[in-house]
Order: sequence, then C-alpha cells, then structure tokens
Amino acid sequence: MEVSGAAAQLADDRRLDEERAEVWALALELHAQVTHAVAGVASAGPLREEAARAALGAAAWIAEASGRPSGFERRHFLLTARAAVLETAELLDRLRVRRLLADEDHRAARRTIVALLAHLAPG
Repeated sequence: MEVSGAAAQLADDRRLDEERAEVWALALELHAQVTHAVAGVASAGPLREEAARAALGAAAWIAEASGRPSGFERRHFLLTARAAVLETAELLDRLRVRRLLADEDHRAARRTIVALLAHLAPG
C-alpha cells in the first residue's frame, strides 16, 4: 500500500470509528431515555420491561457489531440492532397510546430512534 493509500485508509478507519462512536452514543441515549420515561409507570407492567429490554438490546447488538470485522457478521448484528430499535419504537407507541408515556418523553425518544435508524439503514 502506498503512503497516500495508507493515509487514506487511516482516515477511513477514523471516520468509521467516529461513526461507531456516534451510533453507540445514540443507542445509550435511547436506553437512558426509555429507562427514565418508563421508570415511574408501574401500571405499564410488561410493556415497561419490554421497552427497556428492547432499547438495551439495540445497544448490545451495536456493541457486538463493532467487534466484528466488516462483512456478513457485522451487517447481521447491525440489522438485528435495527430490529431492536424498531421494536423499541413500537413499544413506546403502545405506551403513548395507552397514555402511560408522556408525549414529551415519546417525542424525545422518537428523535433518537430516527437518528439511530439513519445510521442503521439497510443496504
């Protein structure tokens, strides 16, 4: 590899690391938002636990993908993370429809979900 090629590869690696860090930060933010939003909602029961579990699962799958080389395995874990983010969105929608989740908490989590999904888009 030429020096200029090595420098370009290093720059690409740094951009990838920055993107991974951003996705990881968003996943942690979503988990914190969901955990906070449902913490005081005892009547939500299993939905509360499922929403927190799905958000935590998204972060875990993203972490798992980060440890994999590029290729099929990494893509598999990122798609699984995307599914967990979508599951989180669905559960938050159900909580909001049942009036167990404040609109403000729902909007904040949805913004994070949209940002995460932009990074986890298939293809």
